[in-house]
Amino acid sequence: EFADGSAVARAAPPPPVCSDGWQVTVANLQAYAEEELRSSLSMLRVEEQVEAVRRGISCVFPWRMLSVFSPEEMQQKLWSDLQWDEIKLEKIVRPGPMWPEDKEQINWLRKEMLAMDMPQRRAFIKFVTASVCMPPEENPIIVHPQVTSRKDMEDWDRKLPTCRTCANYLYLPPYSSHLILQERLGKAIWEEHIAFD
Repeated sequence: EFADGSAVARAAPPPPVCSDGWQVTVANLQAYAEEELRSSLSMLRVEEQVEAVRRGISCVFPWRMLSVFSPEEMQQKLWSDLQWDEIKLEKIVRPGPMWPEDKEQINWLRKEMLAMDMPQRRAFIKFVTASVCMPPEENPIIVHPQVTSRKDMEDWDRKLPTCRTCANYLYLPPYSSHLILQERLGKAIWEEHIAFD
């Protein structure tokens, strides 16, 4: 709208056109969507990729045998099971050089990880490693104290943990209690989940 109150008429964009030249209407919307899906999949060469996976699996066993698994079971097979106990966590969650093994924040973190259900475990591992698989013991999650300025040190209970996923580093503020660690870690994981999923 201009200062004098007049407006410029905006032309509506033309309706999409299908490959054979007809325009998309409510009546042919379903056919148009199906054609677009086929076209997109062919550009991505999904069928070739699926066939390559089938050939690879068939080198080990007939790929059709996978039909005995439900989608949930397949997902579990492709992802790691994320089962851990205290001994396993001592191996896959290690303090960095600036924190001793018995640092209370490390113990709170492991305790929190033990209490997580499977979806929470998957979200935590994805948050720290950008993967859905548990890291091997040779490449554990290393927990470092979050570097803060002297001014920020009074406020560390308000800070969220951060990660360097390429190195499996978790930067954890030195929280004053397990409850605060639980709340701040949960918030960080949730915010990462809604931002990147």
